[in-house]
Amino acid sequence: VLSQPALPPAFGAGAHATGLTEAAEATLATRVRDEGLCALGLRFTADRSVPASRFAAFERALGEGWRAFEIDSSAGNPDGIPTSAHSVLTDPHAGEAGHPTHAARAAVIDFLRQRLAA
Repeated sequence: VLSQPALPPAFGAGAHATGLTEAAEATLATRVRDEGLCALGLRFTADRSVPASRFAAFERALGEGWRAFEIDSSAGNPDGIPTSAHSVLTDPHAGEAGHPTHAARAAVIDFLRQRLAA
């Protein structure tokens, strides 16, 4: 589970990088293909520390092994999430049923239950 993966810093080439070495990316891609490994990433859409290009890089690296959970934090979004939102799982609304961060927390718990039971 990668919740708001903010490193490497999101400027220049870092904005389009997973932060993994080429060797680590290759190992992960092999494990996705051979072992069914997968990763779940969470981010707010307006989070400048975790740009969409970073999630695209994870998708390129992991293919079908990448699961993205992105929460709308654009200006005027229907849930009133500020554009400055960053921490998905510790958001003050994560305990409120029906809120997108609550759904994110439930998705992480479900993901871990499935993966740990496998």
